[in-house]
Amino acid sequence: FDANGSCSQSDFSFLKELAALHPVMLEQPFPPRRLDLCWALKREFPQLRLCLDESITDMGDLITAHQLGALDELNLKPGRVGGQLTAVQMMEYCRETGIPLWVGGMFETGVGRLANLRVAARIPDAAAHDLSPSHRYFREDILIHPIQMDTDGYVHLNREAPAAINENAVERYLRQRIILEKR
Repeated sequence: FDANGSCSQSDFSFLKELAALHPVMLEQPFPPRRLDLCWALKREFPQLRLCLDESITDMGDLITAHQLGALDELNLKPGRVGGQLTAVQMMEYCRETGIPLWVGGMFETGVGRLANLRVAARIPDAAAHDLSPSHRYFREDILIHPIQMDTDGYVHLNREAPAAINENAVERYLRQRIILEKR
């Protein structure tokens, strides 16, 4: 159940009902900066598994949430945390501390989806990842060979087809071009 930060402290009784369903994982129950509520919920209902998403934007957030005991899992979104370097650092931290994690996507073209898949491939023990082809959001991707999903929900990367940009598609959707030059 992904609450997308929509709960507040007044929802604890409802969340208690969810906790009684065993096993349940609640993703991002409270607004991103309310780790105090995640901690209070975990203290009151320790059997409830909390997965954080929007609350984790950098290593400091992850370490703080972990040290508070405010998370059990991490939905890692490479674009939200600043890219692949931070994503890999978070993966290593989770691996060292035993925090399960999986990769999720945001509103991204195929370029972002490929970056997410690269990170997800480094987490082979994840129960599942939340990744999908970009045609879920866009009629036409900017990749020449867009990412596809098979009928079983698997994403297969074509190793022979490079991750090349469809320049014609980029030009069609371009609204403004800004060129920065070093002087």
